[in-house]
Amino acid sequence: MKHTPGPWQADEEGSFVSIDMDASKMICDIRGWGWLQKLGTQKAIEIQKANAKLIAAAPELLEALTSLCYANPNDTTWNYISALESARKVIKKATE
Repeated sequence: MKHTPGPWQADEEGSFVSIDMDASKMICDIRGWGWLQKLGTQKAIEIQKANAKLIAAAPELLEALTSLCYANPNDTTWNYISALESARKVIKKATE
């Protein structure tokens, strides 16, 4: 099974992730249902936005992880170093 190719983007409110900013091409709806509602509006919005960023980065995270898994860690040439730098960038994108 294949996933929808990236890049994916989260909207400003963190309500959904789509393949572009057109909600009709939505990957998932992230609005704070269920337990998030019990946390209060501000905390729920904060968690919702963080979840949206993480989900939107999923295709890039998969690509970076795949590159690292198949790179030779003893290889100090461009391949391994590049894979490591890509992984660090996408982790930062997903978490900041």
